[in-house]
Amino acid sequence: MCGIAYLGSAAGTARDNVCAANEKYGIYVGEQAHPDLLNNRCENNKDSGIAYFGSAAGTARDNVCAANEKHGIYVGEQAHPDLHNNRCEKNKQCGIGYFGSTAGTARDNTCAANKGIGIAVTEQAHPDLLNNRCEKNKLCGIAYAGSAAGTARDNVCAANEKQGIVVAEQAHPDLHNNRCENNKDSGIAYFGSAAGTARNNTCVANKGVGIAVADQTHPDLLNNRCENNKLCGIAYTGSAAGTARDNLCAANEVIGIVVAEQAHPDLLNNRCENNKDCGIAYFDSAAGTAKNNVCVGNGRDIIVGDQARPKIIK
Repeated sequence: MCGIAYLGSAAGTARDNVCAANEKYGIYVGEQAHPDLLNNRCENNKDSGIAYFGSAAGTARDNVCAANEKHGIYVGEQAHPDLHNNRCEKNKQCGIGYFGSTAGTARDNTCAANKGIGIAVTEQAHPDLLNNRCEKNKLCGIAYAGSAAGTARDNVCAANEKQGIVVAEQAHPDLHNNRCENNKDSGIAYFGSAAGTARNNTCVANKGVGIAVADQTHPDLLNNRCENNKLCGIAYTGSAAGTARDNLCAANEVIGIVVAEQAHPDLLNNRCENNKDCGIAYFDSAAGTAKNNVCVGNGRDIIVGDQARPKIIK
């Protein structure tokens, strides 16, 4: 079944082991076990490289989890390990996956070239994701779904096939100081009825939008920098709401901030400059408030379509 398994309240250290081609997991940590897993190689296992269940804890550091049939590292149930400086690559689903009501910290990990997501946080999971690098994954760098929460801080999400960071369903994480660049869709994207805060993030050179806010989402976007994106800096669609405050949207190929369909956010004290089409644009039946924004050096400063009804206060 597994290469190495910890159960009960087992502890100790597993160092420099190779756990490969097992029928389930490379290393299994269950119940109240809390070992230190150091510099192991878990590859080509038929489920995940390392898996935590129950209320397991401990530390996984400097491990390589590659080419497993599911996840590089799976964290389920109420487990709360510390995952530091692991390399999770070329797994068939996620590099690291948090499920259930898990917590703990993922710090300084590299999740690259996985066939799904770099780091997935779903159900009621609420880990801290700190200074990880998620790149060249087939879907997105980091994804939140279910009612997941927690914090993503100082991560780099680059060159993923879809978005840098996705926040979907009822998820509501805090996204602080992440860098999302050169992704083939958007830097950060909100879907469903997601919320939470995106603060001090840099979304540059993405093939879509810097930050996309869709459906019924209502995040707070504070002091982000969205520039040199192929479409817009920030885009609101659907019936999205929330607040965009103190953001810089510059040198995007189309619009600095666009509000379309039935979206109705508050745009406060943003700076939209040197965008090729316009600084701020309202289309369809969009509404909301725009107050104290600065639009300079754009093709046009502010566009309001025939059916749009925003309240614009200079």
